[in-house]
Amino acid sequence: MQFALPTLGAQIVVYPMDAPPISGGVRIENLAINTAIGSATGLVWATIRHSSKTKGALQGAAGGALMSAGRQIAATAFNGSGFLGREISATGISLAATAGEPKTTLSLPIGPLSLECGDDNFDWRLNVVDFVAIVGLSLSPNTRLDLHKSLSSGAAVFRDRHESFGQRGDFDIMAISEFGTVRLSRSAFEPFTGKTNVLYHENVHVLQDDYFQRAIALPAERQVIQHLPFGRQFLRHLDLGVAGPMLEGAMSPIPYESRPWEREAYALTANLKY
Repeated sequence: MQFALPTLGAQIVVYPMDAPPISGGVRIENLAINTAIGSATGLVWATIRHSSKTKGALQGAAGGALMSAGRQIAATAFNGSGFLGREISATGISLAATAGEPKTTLSLPIGPLSLECGDDNFDWRLNVVDFVAIVGLSLSPNTRLDLHKSLSSGAAVFRDRHESFGQRGDFDIMAISEFGTVRLSRSAFEPFTGKTNVLYHENVHVLQDDYFQRAIALPAERQVIQHLPFGRQFLRHLDLGVAGPMLEGAMSPIPYESRPWEREAYALTANLKY
């Protein structure tokens, strides 16, 4: 996948009605990659659970296709795209992550909270680290919650008083996605219209993190916690949420331009200027 990284410092805004559509080739490539990732995830989980590997791979492939659809929607510049894309992607993640289980339980995220929907049951789970991060940013004098953008994005979005978050090479860092939140610096907003197209890039990162957390990090973390004193009681409605950030931090030495998650986010928002 080859594409030029946009100049993050540029304050050029292309409105949704003027923005050219993403090429069909990019969409098909994204669909193929995510379908393969979902299929591999379903195969691994079906193997771990001693279930049909073929069924697991097919269920995971369907989940991967939904993950791709969700990311492509979340990267599209319209109000609510992040929320809609996140729920579609979460449905796909649930299919891949529950491959090999007798019943599929959908895990639909709303901020740090996840609604667990099964055939005959309804439950909830809270990611403790994400919740603490949201509370901390809400109380910080440097950030304030943007409720409208949070509802549109499907994740907690904060406006930060800093002009930018520093530089990465020749590029200004205008936004950061971490701990289930998105922070937008002052330079992320177009000065005359207030548009912030970089948010759609960050929407994709939120969905990528959902996959990494729910299909890989959290299941591994639960296996450790359940063997600790009171671990099973803790896991009844809570996830600690530490393993994901730790594993993501271990991948930070990868050069920025070579990070697959960044390449995907740029590819899906290549028609927007930010």
